[in-house]
Amino acid sequence: MELLDDWLEATQKHDAAAVHGLLSSNITDRCTVEEFEQFFERDDYALTYPNMGVEEVFVAEGNSDKAFMTMELAGEPRPGRRGEIDVFVAARPYPIVREDG
Repeated sequence: MELLDDWLEATQKHDAAAVHGLLSSNITDRCTVEEFEQFFERDDYALTYPNMGVEEVFVAEGNSDKAFMTMELAGEPRPGRRGEIDVFVAARPYPIVREDG
């Protein structure tokens, strides 16, 4: 839950370095902080989900360094395209991994 709280704070502030730092190396090896800064400049609502919360966290048996998190909508989806994105975000599991560093 702390990870999601950090994510929501970083995306709300458009803190590209903090967002980048929360992602796993399979993403950060292909995407720079500067690219995240450009992404936020193009879309004021990029990666922001104000009505989301953690629904469940599933930890891999025998390996607490890997887990999946599902999210839930705290209210109704936002109108239009943003609402479609809210539903998509809430409908899928997200892998969480603990990496060195």
